Amino acid sequence: MEGALVILGSGGDLMCGKLLPALWGLHVQGYRPRVLGVDQYGEGADALETLLSNSVARGGLPSAAAEDPEFRGRFECLSGDLREEVVYHEVARRLHDTERCFYCAVPCSLFEPIAGNLTRVGLNREEGGKRSRIVFEKPFGESLDSAGGLFRGLRGFAPHQRVFSEHYLAKGVPRALTAFRQQEQNALLENLLNARHVTRVEVFSDEPGGIGTRGPFFDDCGTLRDMGQHLLQVLALATMELPDVLHDIRKQRQNLLSRIVLDRIESVRGQYEGYQGEDGVAANSVTETFFSARVFVANDRWQDVPLVIRSGKFLDRKAAGIVYHFNGKDGIECCEICIQPREKLTFQFAKNVDPALAEGCMQIESSFNDRFASQSPEAYEPILRTALGESMDLFVDEENILASWRILDVVREAWTTFPGVHPLRHYGAGTRASQISNL
Repeated sequence: MEGALVILGSGGDLMCGKLLPALWGLHVQGYRPRVLGVDQYGEGADALETLLSNSVARGGLPSAAAEDPEFRGRFECLSGDLREEVVYHEVARRLHDTERCFYCAVPCSLFEPIAGNLTRVGLNREEGGKRSRIVFEKPFGESLDSAGGLFRGLRGFAPHQRVFSEHYLAKGVPRALTAFRQQEQNALLENLLNARHVTRVEVFSDEPGGIGTRGPFFDDCGTLRDMGQHLLQVLALATMELPDVLHDIRKQRQNLLSRIVLDRIESVRGQYEGYQGEDGVAANSVTETFFSARVFVANDRWQDVPLVIRSGKFLDRKAAGIVYHFNGKDGIECCEICIQPREKLTFQFAKNVDPALAEGCMQIESSFNDRFASQSPEAYEPILRTALGESMDLFVDEENILASWRILDVVREAWTTFPGVHPLRHYGAGTRASQISNL
């Protein structure tokens, strides 16, 4: 990795909780970019020392990393208001004639001021073959309309320069899923992934804990907006047509999402008991802590097959994954691909399954599980590793985001317009997702 990584909003939780540990992981592997962190740091404080200490205290960064002189030597900290142009002149001075990536670890309300300031001081320009890229961290607006307005404010950077971080796609299983489906030795499974064999596809993320200290943010956002984009992108990976070349993955994800039939969407929302008593949550809040949505895709591969996404807090387990349910005619009942807590693939068979078919599936299962015998790195390692590179497959673009909002807005509008049809289902801690949703 060459050039400079500029983290705008480097004093926030994302820096200490995710980005610093990821940068240490890359450092150990020999990828050592120059890092410039920009934020409003306290007067007279040693900004780097504070960031490293906070990251160690949170358990993300080992203490050895905070004390490593070579690691520490990769960082510079610049104090300034991200809304003011003056700080960007100093950034430009420090990055003269350097390839750079700007990582916006900030609320989306700051995206437009940051992009505008970078443009005004010329840091958007790519000269002499030096790449300039800007990466935005979710959330990407609050609706289809707000996302569209947000994107219009970023046009100082060309479309190929602006990308959007989708950390769920950078997890080990989603990152490898397309290549896995394309491998010739897995053709047996790929040939079953269609409406002739599959009766249902599920993509889920279940959490055993509540909202913690995120009350004000979460009560304004809810699980649908917090997790819906993630799950739709993984659903698209699991069900899209395979691209002819790997760099067309984003196009195929968008093709799948754009063919979801909006007037066939059904959904359920729930809220765990005690949520309204959480710090920062309104006493009469109707914000959902659980949602499930069933959609259908208008294409030959998945005609009339329900595709379900769901996520919730205070459920009975921590788990995320993809499940293909089969009709059993081939002797295969389901195939589950786990993303969390352990990356693995598992088949379930009927008693009358053909032994040769079972053996072929078990070879696929074994190959997949050997690939993930060691836990994949935290998602932000591959995100940062590719941020200065040429590949953009770990990111989503504006069309993917708008296609997702198009779907999520239909769900939210139905909840608002027809609350009697979509009542808020209350559930206790440790409830199974299937007990809340009957989609």
